[in-house]
Amino acid sequence: MALSKIFGGLFGGSSGDEVPDQKVVGEPVIYEGYKIEAMPRKDGSQWQLYGRISKGEGDSQQVHELIRADYFSGLEEAVSFTLRKAQQVIDEQGDKIFRK
Repeated sequence: MALSKIFGGLFGGSSGDEVPDQKVVGEPVIYEGYKIEAMPRKDGSQWQLYGRISKGEGDSQQVHELIRADYFSGLEEAVSFTLRKAQQVIDEQGDKIFRK
């Protein structure tokens, strides 16, 4: 599904850049058994790359917050890069992302 279609239905007639902090944008993506949720943070006129990677359910669920110093001018671009970066982290680290 195209991101523009997700955003169109999600935001209706708004500019599309008025998402409160910590809100999941679009549908979660399942990748290699992990759930990826894009949650870009608004910072002034830009969006910071932020998301959540999780695996499992209930008491066995593990969660990793993905926060990067990357900023984007548009929400759609921030979501796209969040999903790609999360997939890269999963490919490189797998379950090691959940170790503290």
